[in-house]
Amino acid sequence: MIQQEVFWNKFYKFLKDIKSDPDFEAKFAAKIANAENRNDYAKRIITIIDKIEEDQKIDYIINATRALCWDSISKSEYFRICRAITNCYIDDLDFVKQKFHPTNEFKADICTIELEANAMMYRANLGESEYPYVFTPLAELVYYAMSNNWVVENLENALETW
Repeated sequence: MIQQEVFWNKFYKFLKDIKSDPDFEAKFAAKIANAENRNDYAKRIITIIDKIEEDQKIDYIINATRALCWDSISKSEYFRICRAITNCYIDDLDFVKQKFHPTNEFKADICTIELEANAMMYRANLGESEYPYVFTPLAELVYYAMSNNWVVENLENALETW
């Protein structure tokens, strides 16, 4: 009973944000309606919302959904972003939000190892540096979802540098 109430509160927040912008609502409805397998598409989104543990993550998913609807990201990128957001601890997402830059390097610690497990960091300088961890392109997409900075030109330019 409580679990259902928690889900409906998250789902309500998601839908309320979509419905607050008529253009966004129309784009979202069209994206679902035009999907190759719209039932699967809708189920995946509902499953993502159900798995989210923190309210802040709902906002990040909404931002990513907005980017999907405005064709700033692909369907594949969208579901990868959602999986990363869903699977990461909020503290690790905050780390990405505060420290993201494609050239930053970090020491191994609980956060970098957890981000590596979620495909947002990798060890680029094994044995060559005491700061072997760097962000991946997925971390950049998640960073944009968290910052709500989906200016298409900026995103395309950033991803071309990888």
